[in-house]
Amino acid sequence: MPVNKALALSLAKRGVFVFPTNTHKKPITEEKQYSTERWSATNDLATVQHVFDRYSKAQVGIACGESKVVVIDVDPGGEVWYARERKRLQCGYRVRTPRGGQHLYYLADAAREIRNSASLIAKGVDVRGEGGYVVAYDADTIEGTRDDIGPMPKWLIDECVRKKRANGHGGNGTISGVLSNAGTSGS
Repeated sequence: MPVNKALALSLAKRGVFVFPTNTHKKPITEEKQYSTERWSATNDLATVQHVFDRYSKAQVGIACGESKVVVIDVDPGGEVWYARERKRLQCGYRVRTPRGGQHLYYLADAAREIRNSASLIAKGVDVRGEGGYVVAYDADTIEGTRDDIGPMPKWLIDECVRKKRANGHGGNGTISGVLSNAGTSGS
């Protein structure tokens, strides 16, 4: 079985909503008939099997909001912020990205919606939450397993929401449900 298909099925079994992406990390969207979710993201095993059979070389996209996760995407330009905040980040699952950055995975907060941002927390630090996605890079785990994904520290939630509000992007919605024992890799 191709590695990415196996990864997609493994994630879907944990309740994670996945979809195929091309090598440029763009969603392959012609499978809209299978799901009403954004990017045709689904955790239905038969559908995931079919889609990744059809797109056997596709990468695995993870719909963050639907999967109830928030990913902090630390690009190579965000190392200073990461080094300064590392101890406070309390991240149980980190994955290296192909460009030398890393993804930090957290369970979404049920009471506060965290949306996407690019370099609002710090230069080179992006947030992928409600309305966003990352590409799974499971083979490059730095620390932990998908079972180690835990809640985002309150100070980091506050930072995400405060920065979004300061830039006119809202930030106080609700996300229902909590993803238990589900996790992923990143963009």
